[in-house]
Amino acid sequence: METVILILGILLAWLVHLCIAVILSIPVAYFSRRRVPWHRLDLLAFIIPFFAWYLLIYFGPDKGFLNCFLEPVLLALAVFAATLIRVVIGNRIPEKRCRAGLIGSLTLLTIGIYFLVPSLPN
Repeated sequence: METVILILGILLAWLVHLCIAVILSIPVAYFSRRRVPWHRLDLLAFIIPFFAWYLLIYFGPDKGFLNCFLEPVLLALAVFAATLIRVVIGNRIPEKRCRAGLIGSLTLLTIGIYFLVPSLPN
């Protein structure tokens, strides 16, 4: 039963993260589609950092219930910021290098969020 609750909690956190990140990032990507070529691989910015956060939640120390909803919101805001950075950079950096750098930076930021956000009471 505890595993089912954990899975449902992670799915809810994923939906919160995804909804916020998509709602903020879609208009930026749409209006900048002529300036920046977008690719399906750019969608990994929604998946890889969240998966890294999930691994930290699962294997790391227990931080409490409220952190499981605060940290995905912060991560979604970071995905939005990465979208803005991608638009500002434009074509000055090769597309593959920029994508890899932003996804890597998001993943490192995820680790930082996990360890730097203090535990909130349940």
